[in-house]
Amino acid sequence: MPDNHAASESGAEQSLGDLVATASKDVSTLVRAEIALAKAEIAADAKRAGLGAGLFIGAGLIGHLVIILLSIALALGLHAAGLWDWLSFLIVALLYILLAGLLVLVGVRRMKKITGPKRTIETLKADISALRRGDDETAVATAGATAD
Repeated sequence: MPDNHAASESGAEQSLGDLVATASKDVSTLVRAEIALAKAEIAADAKRAGLGAGLFIGAGLIGHLVIILLSIALALGLHAAGLWDWLSFLIVALLYILLAGLLVLVGVRRMKKITGPKRTIETLKADISALRRGDDETAVATAGATAD
């Protein structure tokens, strides 16, 4: 009888090992299938994004041409109002210089407000110090704080 009991345990372990191997294979196949699906979706989205970007570039070029034509029209309108040619175009150029200066001023103010990823830096420092101490609870608490 002891031999039958040992044989049945060996069979149970073998079938458990087979189950683990099958589960591992199935999970691996599922992960590969999910990655293939993600690649296909990303490729389709990249094509759409590329087309959209091309359309935006086209619209930007047309908008640029419109600005040039409106600038010429404004200068010619000023000339028709009685100003010299050179003065009309100079006034339009000065308007663009003022607009560029305003955009630079706003851009510089916005750039000065950038602070960087302060919370991420703090949590990374806490994680590193927790790992150096070997304190798993602090690392888990820090990871929970970043999820909020």
